[in-house]
Amino acid sequence: MLERVDQRKLPGYDRSNGTIVIKYSFPSGTVDGVQYKGISREAYFPNNEEGRGIVQRLRAAFNGRIVFQVGQSATTGNNMAITWNTLHHKTKINGGPPNHGYPDSGYLSRISDELSALGY
Repeated sequence: MLERVDQRKLPGYDRSNGTIVIKYSFPSGTVDGVQYKGISREAYFPNNEEGRGIVQRLRAAFNGRIVFQVGQSATTGNNMAITWNTLHHKTKINGGPPNHGYPDSGYLSRISDELSALGY
């Protein structure tokens, strides 16, 4: 899990100091002798106090190994794929909720609730 700050502002967060970009990268590997393919994913958060707090909590959840799992992909149906676990991420800057993007005024509150439910 790597983080960087991009100067672009997310839709709905004009007063932020840009965007926090999280990059998750996993190499290919095996579980119980069965191979899975590696992936890279990016997620976006406003660079403001609330967004930085969420990213800090996500880092703890990532270190606790609950952000991703190896299992069946809901998107492709492939088994033995690295998939998101229970924490929803914004993987697009634009497009709103139907496209996993911004603007989405309730997103930070929802992911905060998801993190709290998992003890983070």
